[in-house]
Amino acid sequence: YRSAIARDPKSTDARNRLGVLLGRLDKVVEAIDCYRQVLEIDPENGPALARIVLELERACIWAEAAPLRARLIAKSDAAIAAGKRSDELPFAQLGYEEDPARILALARNVSTAIAARAGVKLPPAPVPADPARLLRIGYLSHDFRTHAVAQLSWRLFALHDRASFHVSAYSTGPDDSSALRRDIAHHADRFHNIRALTHRQAAERIRADQIDILVDMAGHTAGARLEIAALRPAPIQISWLGYPGTTGAAFIDYLLADPTVVPPGEERHFSEAICRLPHSYLMTDDLQPIADAVPTRASEDLPEHGFVFCSFNNMHKIEPEIFALWMGLLHDFPESVLWLHAYNEPAARQLRAAAKSHTIDPARLIFAGRPDKPAHLARARLADLALDTRLYNGHTTTIDMLWAGIPVVTWPGRAFQGRVSASLLKSIKLSELIAHDADGYRTIARMLARDPAALSALKARLAANRTSCPLFDTQRFVRNLERAYREIWKRACAGGKSGTLDISAI
Repeated sequence: YRSAIARDPKSTDARNRLGVLLGRLDKVVEAIDCYRQVLEIDPENGPALARIVLELERACIWAEAAPLRARLIAKSDAAIAAGKRSDELPFAQLGYEEDPARILALARNVSTAIAARAGVKLPPAPVPADPARLLRIGYLSHDFRTHAVAQLSWRLFALHDRASFHVSAYSTGPDDSSALRRDIAHHADRFHNIRALTHRQAAERIRADQIDILVDMAGHTAGARLEIAALRPAPIQISWLGYPGTTGAAFIDYLLADPTVVPPGEERHFSEAICRLPHSYLMTDDLQPIADAVPTRASEDLPEHGFVFCSFNNMHKIEPEIFALWMGLLHDFPESVLWLHAYNEPAARQLRAAAKSHTIDPARLIFAGRPDKPAHLARARLADLALDTRLYNGHTTTIDMLWAGIPVVTWPGRAFQGRVSASLLKSIKLSELIAHDADGYRTIARMLARDPAALSALKARLAANRTSCPLFDTQRFVRNLERAYREIWKRACAGGKSGTLDISAI
């Protein structure tokens, strides 16, 4: 790409492609510079505008991101209204948008373009009128590797009831030789690496396997191949786990959700029929290991006696309003610190500068490295309290904190991606950690930071609930998921149209 730019300095396409590659390599500053150069050449370049907003928010450069985001939204809304393809990125949108109507409009716009790009659908797959037959379930994902999706779901492939379900995994992502990938490949009845296949070849592979229900686990995330589902290889197609929101796709029949992330009355904001699982829609791993060796606070650059707030969410989920709340808590508790993940150095620099603008010593922001998951879970126990992001909550991050025994304070947003932590807390019977507004969030955090006895009692309840509540009952989750598949299949056998399903708990 750099060679192409040297030959043609005005090539916006080469610069955009270079920016995408640099972003994937976590060279955030260089990626931003690429997009800035594109916008100097062509101020209305939609792909560059969409990508620079994403990278600026990954780097927490909020002042520059805000006006560009406003331009992007206006440009996107105009394109959608005119029936044209928007350049706005659905996954990036979840980090700044909480209007479910806008989220659906963009997802529908992008999925329509995906379907057109995929081409002519396969002939319709029949639905045998046999509601009790063994069902062939296919899971389609780019993330059967060291990734949150695999970390959450790998045990599913071992726990499925083989008397009722035959399970296939279709991997479109890289083989990282990880234990997670090996376990999924081992426990699935069939594991197909379809990364090198075209969309049509992959769809034909799924059709040849006579899959009854295809579960797409990627949605609009990086590496997703919704084009495969757009070709309609299976009679029933479901979105679950990997993408926290509507796909907007006419070729996805159901979205697996729960009563918190999609409350009754909110179904109109989703293109799919909603199938609500009891408790939380997120699967967890109740065998997830935690390293035996717990580091000292000193080894993690944490104060020996001060209160440790933490938030290990991705940097693009942090926005000015929630950061200001965090700085207010540091102001209220002068000996406290905020412990964050160092996803990229530019973001760390920006957050230190932002802390200073709130009259907080930047040294009170402690940035942690990224060890393997068991070591991370062990060191998380050094924290006193986790603070959630709002517009886009912690998902796997919140699960990790609760599994490690650290309470999480959340303030739900208006859309699916902002309600996930509330769903998780309800499923472990800690609803008192769910705030209804900024004041409530601040009040909960202050109360726990000021009252060591109350915090200790809460942690004891969390430890007890971890082994007794639905959130970390993996086998129960799988049984409920299987009941959802069976109810969806029964409806299809009866010729019923898609509509909301609420699965009762077992």
